[in-house]
Amino acid sequence: MSIKNEQAKSLWENARDSIRHSLEHFSEECLSNTDRYHHKKWVILSVHHAAETFSYMLLKEFDENNSAFYKKGKHYYPGLSKTVKALLHPNIRYQLTQAEQKLLKLFQKLDTPRNKIIHGEIPQNLDISIMAMTIIGISRIAKKRCDESADDIVQQYPSIQKDVVEAIRWNKIDEYTQFIEAFVKEDNPNQYIQECPNCGAYAIIYNYCEACFEEVEEKICPNCHEEIILISSYPFEQHCSVCGEKFEHHERLTNA
Repeated sequence: MSIKNEQAKSLWENARDSIRHSLEHFSEECLSNTDRYHHKKWVILSVHHAAETFSYMLLKEFDENNSAFYKKGKHYYPGLSKTVKALLHPNIRYQLTQAEQKLLKLFQKLDTPRNKIIHGEIPQNLDISIMAMTIIGISRIAKKRCDESADDIVQQYPSIQKDVVEAIRWNKIDEYTQFIEAFVKEDNPNQYIQECPNCGAYAIIYNYCEACFEEVEEKICPNCHEEIILISSYPFEQHCSVCGEKFEHHERLTNA
């Protein structure tokens, strides 16, 4: 599926630019010698703008002349919260999947940190976990509705989305896992979904984890002869999830 409404297409280009900008700041924020304060600030601002224009895009595609776009008879863009409210109205909501509705509800958490930066002092301890979840969620919907994902916008290996996941705090990982699992199950209704040995999410599709963006391999453990999953790029010791046998390198295992 791709966006058909011409105004929506222009809004997607605007959102796309902010997605790229946010991804670049997520990637820079991961570096050891960097101004994390600066990059977190621009992650928050860029993700908010991406979510806002992406919401406009969806509403224009679903209902070009929705009343949310008009004030005193003149066209305007109403802001993120009002647009999300319009998208979640029963007249529009039926066009969204359950996972997409979860993402829109996540958008509702973006105004507060953005407004603190725009209208006041920048908080010293910035948490960008919600922004990380948001941009990965937008990427999944954009792939389905606009034929482009974050990996299409910033083409690099390994996926730049791995840097985004690094920004999620440990106490938000369970929330993130459940969030992504909802998308994966919805997008792959008849697919057997395996658990990732790296992040623990049931998100492995075709030897690739949709949650932590690691490539994995199916192997046969030579000790217990059970089929196990190992992280392809992991250079250190891994172990069999069935018998606990340890291996210095996954090359010592036989192919499944």
